[in-house]
Amino acid sequence: MAAATANAVIEGRGEGGIVPFAVKASTHIYRNTAVGVDPTVGYARPATAGATPDIRCGIAREEVDNSSGASGAKKVEVYTEGEFLLTGSGLAQTDVGSLVYWSDDSTITKTSTNNVLAGRITETVSATQAWVRLLPFAVAS
Repeated sequence: MAAATANAVIEGRGEGGIVPFAVKASTHIYRNTAVGVDPTVGYARPATAGATPDIRCGIAREEVDNSSGASGAKKVEVYTEGEFLLTGSGLAQTDVGSLVYWSDDSTITKTSTNNVLAGRITETVSATQAWVRLLPFAVAS
């Protein structure tokens, strides 16, 4: 393909950092919880840590219940950008600028091993809460 020589018309989606992801079968995702893509099947589910942790997506904009559906039967809209007040433990002012990870769909940790990358702490509110700027979905986990 040759380089452009005129304006192009393309379709876009995910404006404002909201992207739809197809949901895994037998899965229930709750609003305002962390969402990951199961790397073994390519479908979204509550962020899951493990030997092969999920690929991070972001925060669910809505609740989606695909408990009785096939993979891809429903989609979840996910905030893939932005800053969110998240809950963890052992947080301190010195953690500002540090990467944090989801150990499950509602808990952040500073431990990277087997956890899902979330973002960077921008402000520590307490030992259990911090503002976290999500790393964009396009950034490698």
